[in-house]
Amino acid sequence: MVEPRPEAVMHLRLGDVSRFGNCWLHPCVLRRGSLYQFTKDDYDTIRDELKNLTTITIVANPGHFGSRGGNNVARRRSENYLKNVMGYLRSLGVYPVYRGIRDADDDFAFATSAKVLVRGGGGYATFMADLVRKRGGKVLMPNMTAKMWPQGPVRVLSGRKLNALNLI
Repeated sequence: MVEPRPEAVMHLRLGDVSRFGNCWLHPCVLRRGSLYQFTKDDYDTIRDELKNLTTITIVANPGHFGSRGGNNVARRRSENYLKNVMGYLRSLGVYPVYRGIRDADDDFAFATSAKVLVRGGGGYATFMADLVRKRGGKVLMPNMTAKMWPQGPVRVLSGRKLNALNLI
């Protein structure tokens, strides 16, 4: 079945990257500076553009665990992150539709056919954004806002650092 070209799609990277805590409120930058989930403050940087959308389809899989295998904590945090994003969109007057858990290839094909893509974090999202642009679509990229902790800007978070900051 071929689905119609979606007006707007938001990609969220969930699953194993959610193991570090509440990435909706606190920045979770993984080793080597990789950013996989944006905070509410990051999405606020594209707030006005998001408000112009009426409906957005969310492509995400809380059960994505790659080669590391899954755990219940990361799955629960992923589901909470998804709920926070959906609540945020509703607060802007945007109607979010969660597409449900699908095959990654199917999600990729669907997301890259969007007229507007709200980019998620990670390399997979980079490929999505490139293809949307090549197909004449628009990509909205949240800007990572500068976060200051008592120790300085957050660059790399590990479980140990998060425990020290009382974030997990």
